[in-house]
Amino acid sequence: MKNKKIFLYTPSLQRGGVYHSNKLLAKGFKNKGYEVKIITNRKTDLKIEGFEHIHLNAGDFARPFKLKNIILKEEPLAIFASMQTQNVSLALSRLLLKNKNIKTKFFGFIRTTDAFVKYGNKPFKAPFRFFIKKMYQQLDKIIAVSTLAKKDIQRTFFLSNDDIAVVNNPVDIQSIDILKNYKISREEDEFLRNSIIFVGRFTKSKGIFFILEIFKNLKNHKKDLNLVLLGDGEEKENICSFIEKENIDDVYILPFSENPFKYIVRSKLLLLASYDEGFPRVVVESFACGTPVVAFVNEFSGHVDIIDDGKNGFLVPFGDIDQFVEKVKLLLENEDLRKEFSKNAIEKAKQFELDKIISKLEELIYT
Repeated sequence: MKNKKIFLYTPSLQRGGVYHSNKLLAKGFKNKGYEVKIITNRKTDLKIEGFEHIHLNAGDFARPFKLKNIILKEEPLAIFASMQTQNVSLALSRLLLKNKNIKTKFFGFIRTTDAFVKYGNKPFKAPFRFFIKKMYQQLDKIIAVSTLAKKDIQRTFFLSNDDIAVVNNPVDIQSIDILKNYKISREEDEFLRNSIIFVGRFTKSKGIFFILEIFKNLKNHKKDLNLVLLGDGEEKENICSFIEKENIDDVYILPFSENPFKYIVRSKLLLLASYDEGFPRVVVESFACGTPVVAFVNEFSGHVDIIDDGKNGFLVPFGDIDQFVEKVKLLLENEDLRKEFSKNAIEKAKQFELDKIISKLEELIYT
């Protein structure tokens, strides 16, 4: 019988991009007939429903040994680790299996674009960088979720082009097409009719205070415009204080939702002001809803793989609030242009459909 086991090794499950990526990958592989199991470092209250979970419950030193035993017992077709710590543990487990006749393929995902900032400019980190290189070369392939993520780890850990494949994060367009049509309340409908939206964690790295400054400037030109902030996080109290201090009207803060699409689809634009993004799925999700995106861009912006400047959104030099405001105004004041961007966005989103991304991962497995 053909081996169809796939293991997804992720940190302890917490809401965020890594969780959603693994949730979609699990669904995508299952849809293609694979048996999927989730391996986590420790158990939390969150689960990926419908799949068996294996919790290592071990520290950094013991994890590779536990992984080795699980792989030796189950012999999966492939195992995909998420992020650097898990990648290293997986690489060490492979070293421990070196003399075993195991045909499992080992892969590690890289989802960030800031490794060089953390390690590359610090001479005392050189031994660590060479250690990571050796670890990553134990894997069959490192999978970067964007071209910028690939460039970042190449120069940080001295990896060759052949060590890394670029496979973007997936989106489940079929599910989005259903969820975006869900009903909303009458009150929500009223303020969403003329709104722009941010969706994500309320953290400093998301640049939400930039968005508030941009909205404040926009209100000088469009008095009836609303801003929706959808999410939660440690900066929520500071955000509320800033809104009150700056006397910014018509800002609606909505809690985290399992279905943000019903809000995105009813918004004119989605705004992104992050300091860094490996590959922001929210941009593709917004495109799947037909909502164009205006975003800041710098050397850490993985969304350059998604946004075609001037076609489905705009890329604005990081921190240039005036230009950002002008791009938003252009799309809000020219409905024909916004509709053209919306059409292009829907087409672009199809490139990242779940089934296509799973097919790319299958190519790596069977190569």
